[in-house]
Amino acid sequence: MIRVSMICLCAFSQTAWAQPLPQRLAAVKPVIEQRLDAELPDLVALYKHFHSHAELSLQEEQTGLRLAKELRRAGFEVTERFGGHGVVGVLKNGAGPTILVRADMDALPIVEETGLAYASKVRTRDADGREVGVMHACGHDVNVACLVGTARMLSGLDKHWRGTLVFIGQPAEEIGAGARAMLDAGLFTKFPRPEYGLALHCDGRYPHGTVNWRAGRCRRTSIRWTSSSAARGATAPRRTSRSIRS
Repeated sequence: MIRVSMICLCAFSQTAWAQPLPQRLAAVKPVIEQRLDAELPDLVALYKHFHSHAELSLQEEQTGLRLAKELRRAGFEVTERFGGHGVVGVLKNGAGPTILVRADMDALPIVEETGLAYASKVRTRDADGREVGVMHACGHDVNVACLVGTARMLSGLDKHWRGTLVFIGQPAEEIGAGARAMLDAGLFTKFPRPEYGLALHCDGRYPHGTVNWRAGRCRRTSIRWTSSSAARGATAPRRTSRSIRS
């Protein structure tokens, strides 16, 4: 949250300020850290709430409603159920660039076996009518909690930036449908069109406290496929009558 907030402040600093960017960031970082220390217990509780109340793609109703509530508390003007269960929050703070920050909200059809006290016990029906478990195995619970934390940080630092924030909760990222639904609903015509966009996502491949970024596409896309196979089971593929290699 500290780093996402700092990235946003860097983008806002494209506008004219008397103080150079490095000095401004050095001055505001301790303020962000102090605010985060105060907010962290509530944000961790919020993360655990999202984790234990996981919802599948196109079913993120309660997640969207809770995100909308949190963004309103941070001072944003919020639109719910946009492009399905999508959420759009706008915070205007004078003349300046418009920055979009996105977090995805949906979970995966996986039975959680982590043993955590706040583990998801949710079971539901998927799009094919099959009963499945639901788990935030891709970290979207982290992403939404980070979005809320960043909203709180920046709304409380309004003297340090000028411009417009557009924070969105994207549904159905796992099946590649949510972004298109929000665009088709008029995301960039009904709300301020951003000069900069941060598609926020956690990444377990890198150490805590680091930020990795690149322009354009990053990581991978989503596809869905189903296959059936009949074979003699075994603990080692070479001992089965058929093996599947990817």
